[in-house]
Amino acid sequence: MLLTNFSLDAWVSQFSRMREPQREEYTIMFADVADSTGLYERLGDIEAQFTISQCLGLVKDLVERNKGTVIKTAGDDIMCMFDKAHQAIAAACSVQESLAEEMVFDGLRIAMHIGIHSGMGLITEGDVFGDTVNVAARVTSAARAEQILTTRDSIERLPADFEIETRRYDKVQVKGRAKPVEIYEIMWQGSGNATISIASDSLELAGAFRTLQIRNCGQEFELKANAAPFIIGRDLECNLTINGTMISRQHALIEYRRNKFYLRDQSTNGTYIQPAGGSPFYLRREEIPLTGEGEISLGKLVDDRPALNIFYRFV
Repeated sequence: MLLTNFSLDAWVSQFSRMREPQREEYTIMFADVADSTGLYERLGDIEAQFTISQCLGLVKDLVERNKGTVIKTAGDDIMCMFDKAHQAIAAACSVQESLAEEMVFDGLRIAMHIGIHSGMGLITEGDVFGDTVNVAARVTSAARAEQILTTRDSIERLPADFEIETRRYDKVQVKGRAKPVEIYEIMWQGSGNATISIASDSLELAGAFRTLQIRNCGQEFELKANAAPFIIGRDLECNLTINGTMISRQHALIEYRRNKFYLRDQSTNGTYIQPAGGSPFYLRREEIPLTGEGEISLGKLVDDRPALNIFYRFV
């Protein structure tokens, strides 16, 4: 009985500590789509929202490849956390290099401005907050399109063998701080060996995806570059056959063109796509390039009978 009480008390104590905010050192990166208002004016609400969602999905992929974690997305920006400053800078360089590839979004040039800051802050389950987050957000607002800005605090935390070109950029005032924060620009374009090593793992994501994994109801397929179109529908001759009253005989296809995989709807009832971390979009007799990961639903809403959805991701 004593042992049981002791174990229960210990468990309650441990659980309480887990729920309390932990003060730790980390690095925050914000990435924000530049001129999103202009994007909505040029493309319209639905296409612009989808493009922004795809862009944030690309950022998520590159952040995770560099051992970071996406904390939240809001509208046209994304907030990420890293254990180390060099991981955040590597991810940021990869993002800008990827977006510099004009064909990533079918010839549409998308730009982001990125801010990074390292310091102590409070971490709770699923969120972070404190001065480090506020400084990172302020640094991001000072960055222009295609620019990466960071602080002296992040620069001083870089390992000796991490070579990246920087230049002193400006000082910004942050609410709650008596003195302005000194910020630096990361010269990600042509910045030498470090940028090359950073980019090597992200070349696939910079418009050169090679393998797309498709899963549906226990079936799994891997689509390679330059493979024949992958046809999805209720016809038994399709590469992936899915039965449903709202599904056309050859409902949609995925094909590889210009270093990207495109999903093309050719159905009566259309196709819904839910990018990971984004909002669902509807296509009918249209096509879009796939990036990141997400779900595809034929002829029905994504949340309607989700077990029938097609899951996709790049590997």
